[in-house]
Amino acid sequence: MILLPSLAKATLIISAAAAVLALHRRSSAAFRHLICAVAIGGLLVLPILSAALPAWEVSGLGRADHLRQGYGGQEALSRRSREAKADGHDDLSGPAEAGHYDSFGPADARYYVLPWVLIAVYLAGVLLLVTRLVVDHFNIQRTARHATSLNDAGWQALFHECADAIGVRRGVQLLRSMDRATPMAIGIRHPAIVVPALADTWSEEMRRAVLLHELAHIARHDCLSQTAATVACALYWVHPGSWWLANRLRIERELACDDRVLSAGTNAHDYAGHLLEVAYTLRSHLTPALAVGMAAPGQIETRMLALLDAARNRTMPTRFARHTAIAVAAVLLLPIAAATVARAQTADNSAAAQADSTQAVGSEWARRFLSVDFWRQAAAEGLSRLADQANYLAEMRQLGYSVTNPDVLFKLRQRGVTPDFIRSLSAEGLSDLSSDDLLKVVDHGITPEYIRDLRGLGYPGLDLPVLIRMSSHGIDGDFIRDTRTFGYRWSIDELVQACSHGIDADFVLALSSLGYEHLTLEELIWLRSHGVTPMRIRTANQRAERHLDVNELTTLASHGWKP
Repeated sequence: MILLPSLAKATLIISAAAAVLALHRRSSAAFRHLICAVAIGGLLVLPILSAALPAWEVSGLGRADHLRQGYGGQEALSRRSREAKADGHDDLSGPAEAGHYDSFGPADARYYVLPWVLIAVYLAGVLLLVTRLVVDHFNIQRTARHATSLNDAGWQALFHECADAIGVRRGVQLLRSMDRATPMAIGIRHPAIVVPALADTWSEEMRRAVLLHELAHIARHDCLSQTAATVACALYWVHPGSWWLANRLRIERELACDDRVLSAGTNAHDYAGHLLEVAYTLRSHLTPALAVGMAAPGQIETRMLALLDAARNRTMPTRFARHTAIAVAAVLLLPIAAATVARAQTADNSAAAQADSTQAVGSEWARRFLSVDFWRQAAAEGLSRLADQANYLAEMRQLGYSVTNPDVLFKLRQRGVTPDFIRSLSAEGLSDLSSDDLLKVVDHGITPEYIRDLRGLGYPGLDLPVLIRMSSHGIDGDFIRDTRTFGYRWSIDELVQACSHGIDADFVLALSSLGYEHLTLEELIWLRSHGVTPMRIRTANQRAERHLDVNELTTLASHGWKP
């Protein structure tokens, strides 16, 4: 089957891209997007190069005779049939020939059919995804036709200002759509930016953020790379690596556009606020596969962290870097595309043997993949998962959690909330929790062991808000035990104050070693809030040639440590 070599070559390309991305984790998003785009381009030209380039053979699989054993007497039958025809006989005769003919039964015929069934399934998947691509294309064209040009003077002035800031020189249309509720960039040859009618109510700063982001997509030709990724997923839909690569392309694309917006002088915190507003206001509206929007809710957290990371690499690849990446990819792609597998064959009738070997490989793979045992095991695993989910829903219903919204329960289960976990919390005094409360418990790392440890330290009967408050400040049993070694038995409010000011056992120990023992919590907070560190205390005491008290130390700190 020709599909298997193609998928093997695609695996090499995707693996190489994944390795480069892993090695360049700290590189800019624009560079990582370039790697993904080059890899997707390689996947698209791979079939063309494989057909056009002269083949070079990769040997090492040995003789193919053992691969043909699954056909029973098929090879012998074919050989004897050819010999009989060469001798002038139209049919086979004799007990040996009859025995070979009988050995070629329905099971062997099924192995001929299965590869073609797989090819039909593959082509059906390609047709389905290509149909979706065509439908998206027509939907985008319809959106552009029904949209109206946004000729408002304020919009146009801001649009041209943003285009100059991003560096877009070619003509771009600015459209207002009554159909679409999310801003997006469309078009490869004739780009346009579509904003919803709701955009008229946006502030000027929010308009600026949206226009800068969409113009960044156009400057980077993201509609072209997105279309290429969609086509690659259609051609290689059976390969999970193609979907992973397309997803990485989308993630790095949005991060790269955000970096470009910040490079244009936009404040990171303001832009993050506008991004959140767009994401959560328009989160129920989807963007067509061939268009690029501004805010996909699934990527918001990653983009927020990247925007607020001042040390993040936001450089854009130079033209030389882009050309170098394409050249290196071409050098690696050409031998992969031209490679074919050679098997050692006997000298006589090698062409027929090679054809039989190729059929045997496909049939053997199909036999394993479509065997009754394979699907029986898959069905058993599927039924087991369904039964497990049904048991989970039944137990949760017994605990008082309604199954009218199974999505909520499945979300709880994904976060590790099991009936046993709920019972354990109830045994520790944390009962009658709603689904949202359970999610808060998991998010803050509150476990039955955590509650039990606090109760053993003298903090019984804690409700959920108090537990969340303590956990959010990093208060656990170890912290309490460490502070008690110095004689402190603080209340919950005092523990929160201590953690809020960075007071821990190491700080208290360092002060004790300098002779500052048995300080009150207020004195510890006073020292911390004035930036008094053990090193500064040691230096100040040496200069004063005496042991300064807390008030003297804080006074020195207030005056910049000048006597």
